[in-house]
Amino acid sequence: ATLPQVLTISEVPSLIENLDASDVLECYSLTRTAHLSGKFQSATIQKMALGLRYDPPSNSHKRPLELTLEYGPQRIGTDLEEESMPFVMSENHLSWENEGKVYYTTASIQDYRWKSAYYMSSISGAVVEKILERAVAYSTKKPRYQPFAVVSSDPETGVQKQVLKSSSSVDFVYAMWSDMAELGVDLRPILTPPSYIPRLHITGKIEKVSGYDSEGKYVPQEA
Repeated sequence: ATLPQVLTISEVPSLIENLDASDVLECYSLTRTAHLSGKFQSATIQKMALGLRYDPPSNSHKRPLELTLEYGPQRIGTDLEEESMPFVMSENHLSWENEGKVYYTTASIQDYRWKSAYYMSSISGAVVEKILERAVAYSTKKPRYQPFAVVSSDPETGVQKQVLKSSSSVDFVYAMWSDMAELGVDLRPILTPPSYIPRLHITGKIEKVSGYDSEGKYVPQEA
């Protein structure tokens, strides 16, 4: 899949059919700049993804494999590299197709439009299968993509407090690293990969309205 596709549990067997449990893959932290496109506005955001690469031994008849996993909202554009963003429909109404999905590609990591790639660890074929299964489950646990951390600042003391957690591609990659560590992968990057979490700062009184929390659960206004 040279274009991003939604990762589903039915896709997993075909993605790893070339791998044995003892095969060793390289794991990378990847970053790219994504365009957010709305009805009358656009912006850019830094995205983070997980990259896996298998280079078989010279005496092997297996095919190389390069696989990327990235969490995000609805993809748009001819090459599906842009993402939908919120746009204001009226004074009190905001529209956004932000259902969270994990997308994958099997395009070459080097040829794709990644800004950087940081080596994280080696990973076995047995662990890759489990990571793909957990990546599929991630969008069920985090059904709403929300890349912004919202921070409230006290106008008198200047003390900042986070009032809304992000649910972003960075959070997804960190969750996958946590799963890898749990499965016995020794994460030892040569350089610490950068992470980007945009923050929205608010001041004054916070008014609670109905909507979805960071876990994707609906919260009524009176809650």
